[in-house]
Order: sequence, then C-alpha cells, then structure tokens
Amino acid sequence: LQRVLARLIDLPADFSAGIAPVTDSERAAWAQLPAGDDLLREAGAIPADPAAGTEFYERTGARPSLTVHSIAAGDPTLHKTSIVQEALASVSLRLAPGQDADAMSELFERTLREACPAGATLDIEVWPPAQPAWMDPEHAVLRLGFDAIERATGTRPLAVRSGGTIPVAAAFAGRGIPTILSGFGTDDDNIHSPNERMELRRLDWA
Repeated sequence: LQRVLARLIDLPADFSAGIAPVTDSERAAWAQLPAGDDLLREAGAIPADPAAGTEFYERTGARPSLTVHSIAAGDPTLHKTSIVQEALASVSLRLAPGQDADAMSELFERTLREACPAGATLDIEVWPPAQPAWMDPEHAVLRLGFDAIERATGTRPLAVRSGGTIPVAAAFAGRGIPTILSGFGTDDDNIHSPNERMELRRLDWA
C-alpha cells in the first residue's frame, strides 16, 4: 500500500491539467502578505525543499495537493509475528481552480491501480467529488464587497486563494453567481486545530 501511495508523492505532471493561471492582481496581493518562509518558521514547519517559502502561496492556493490522512494495518500494540493481509488508507486530492473533479477522480484511480503490484488487490471507495471554485477578484461584486469591508474596518482586504471544501461555492461559480467568502479572526483562533476558538468579544457589535 505504501508503494502504491508513493506513486502520488510530488503529484505527477498530469495532475496539473486545467489549472487556472494566477492573475497579476493575485500575485500583487500575495506580495503584501507575510513571506512564506516566515509563515513556515512560525508554524514550526521544516521546508521540504528550498523553494517551499518562495512558492508558498502558489503551492497552497493555486496548485492541487494530495494528503495521506491515515494508514492502518493490524494492531501495533500486540506482540506477534503474523503478517496481516489487509491495509487501509484515507487519502484526499484537493483540486486547484480550473480543474475538473470527474476527470481528476478518474486519473487518481487509474494512477493508483497502475501502481498496484502483481498479487495484490486494490479496492477503492471514492467519495463524491467536489468541483473547485474560483471567483475573479476583479469582478464588480467582489470589488464592492472589498469596498464595504474597507469602510467598516479601515483596511482593504486582499483576495487570496484558499483550500477548502465548500461544494455550494462551486455550484454558485458554475452558474456565474459571484460569491464572497470572508472570515474575521486572528492567527490565535487556531482555525481547524484541536483548540480552535473565537474570542467572545468578536461577537460584540456594539
């Protein structure tokens, strides 16, 4: 199973098909954000390669990514010399704007099956795929939203691509309905971490 999954490490070039190019305005927005090297260092992350910091925003927001969430085989707490006949893994492929979920699902499964060694059986349970969504940051509706947030906070927001699983956003985008996804919080909120939180004072509208 590990050899099968290794075929997807550093996603093959075919998995970059259809990616929407990054606009000049998006890159200009990235340039105003904290440097990727600083973010990695603050998170205690060790760069996988020298370009991890300089390509931080492109890699995390504009390219597909594969995550192996878990691998299981047998009970490691038992003292025995038997070899288990089955291994399980949970894997997700997060797509980039412009890519087609159905086509990528087929490529994903085909790549895994081609990597499966002789004598092994590979069963794949595919969850319903979700299409990626992208909104043009220059769209009039988004610009009006930016204007409103700037008036309310005194700071103009930046449009930044962000990984997430929000199928309804893709449904809106597919129908040409401009949608603004915005959140208010700080790094201390620890979003999606075990101690995710929001200070009560942020709910005070007085």
